[in-house]
Amino acid sequence: MNRIRAWFIAKELGTNPKKSKLFKRPLRDGEVLLGDKKVEVKKLTPALWKKVFGAVDLLPGVALQVFSAPKDDMGAYLLQAFDVVQEELIEIISLVSDVDADYLHNNAGLDELIEYVYLTIRKNRLDQTAKNLKGLLKQPERTQETEQE
Repeated sequence: MNRIRAWFIAKELGTNPKKSKLFKRPLRDGEVLLGDKKVEVKKLTPALWKKVFGAVDLLPGVALQVFSAPKDDMGAYLLQAFDVVQEELIEIISLVSDVDADYLHNNAGLDELIEYVYLTIRKNRLDQTAKNLKGLLKQPERTQETEQE
């Protein structure tokens, strides 16, 4: 139904309905628009993880500052943190997507960047991976029997 409506709208505007942007090929699953570029959401391989961790400089420190900030100053801390996080987020997305960071700064919307991160997390099941890793790192609970041995 939407295609028919789009055809009539394009016809009324005097454009060729077949060449109209309304009939542009939709994105396939696993593709995101970053600015005008179609980008594939990639599988995070160990080599790509190494690059990502190499690019993460300030995020842990910023997170610690925000979490330990006085409640009265939380807004100011969040605004400062957003600026730093935005820079590193764009750098990480640039590494993973192979799109130049300057292009992302000037052409990609915040919603597109967040969508790319969300789909990357979902494709690579990072939420489940984090739970599994947390389970591996969990210390076994000490009971009285193990303490007496």
